[in-house]
Amino acid sequence: KKMPPKALSIEDIQDEDLYGFLDIDEKADNKKIDSAYRKLARKWHPDKNPDNRDAPELFRKLVKVAELLKDKEARAAYDQLRRGRRLQKERLDNLNVERRKLREDLERREAAYTDSVMTERQARESLAAKIRRLQEEGAQLVRATEQKLRDEWAQTMAQEATSAADCGNGAGPAVHAVKVRWEKSMGLTEDDIRQRLSKFGALGVVVMSRKGGRALVEFDSPSSARLAADAGSPDLAITLQSPEKQRRQEREQQSQLGY
Repeated sequence: KKMPPKALSIEDIQDEDLYGFLDIDEKADNKKIDSAYRKLARKWHPDKNPDNRDAPELFRKLVKVAELLKDKEARAAYDQLRRGRRLQKERLDNLNVERRKLREDLERREAAYTDSVMTERQARESLAAKIRRLQEEGAQLVRATEQKLRDEWAQTMAQEATSAADCGNGAGPAVHAVKVRWEKSMGLTEDDIRQRLSKFGALGVVVMSRKGGRALVEFDSPSSARLAADAGSPDLAITLQSPEKQRRQEREQQSQLGY
C-alpha cells in the first residue's frame, strides 16, 4: 500500500514535485487535476482522518498545489523552475560522470605506473641475478685456471726433477739455453730479445753476439727453453743449445762468448 508523502510547509511547495504529489502527468489538463484533487481530498480530509496528525497539513498542501497548477501563469513559472532544476541536475550528473571518468583514468594511470615500476624492478633484479651469475662463473674460471697453472707447474717441476736425476746418472745436463738468430738489418737489442722471449718463461743471462744477428739466451728452467724452441717466432730462429756447448759455456765466462 502506497504511503502518503510527508507534509511540507506552504513556503516549501515550490521545492516539491507537484505533479508527483498529485500523481499526474506533467501535461495533465485542469480536468485531470480536479480529478486527482477530489481523489486525494477524500483521502486526506481532516474530517475523514481524525487519527492522522498530518491530514490537516496534507489537505492544505493539496489545496495549494491544485490552485497553483490550475493557474496558468503560476504553473508556467513552476514548470520553468522545474526545467531549470532538471537541467542543473543533468549538468551535475554529467559533471559527476566526468569526475568518475577522470578518477577511473587516474586509477588506470596509477595502475600502469605501478606495473611499469614492477617491470623495471623485475628487470633490475633479473640483470643483477645475471651479473651475479657471470661473476660466479668468472670466479670459477679463475679458480680453474689457477688450478690448471698449479698442475702444470707441478708437472714442470716433476720433469725438471727427472732431468736433474738423469743428469746425475750420466744422462747429461738439462738444457736451459737457446740460440737465437735473426736478420742483422732488424737491429734487435738485448731488450728486444728479452721482450720477445719472456712470454716463454723467466729469463736469465742474455749474451748478444758482437757481430750482430745472434744471441745466446738462458732460461730459468729447461721447460721454458724447450717451449721457446718448439714454439719459435715468426722472425726469429730459435734452437736449443747443444749439451756439449752448454757444458763448455758453464766452464767459460758467458760475457766472453762471441760466437
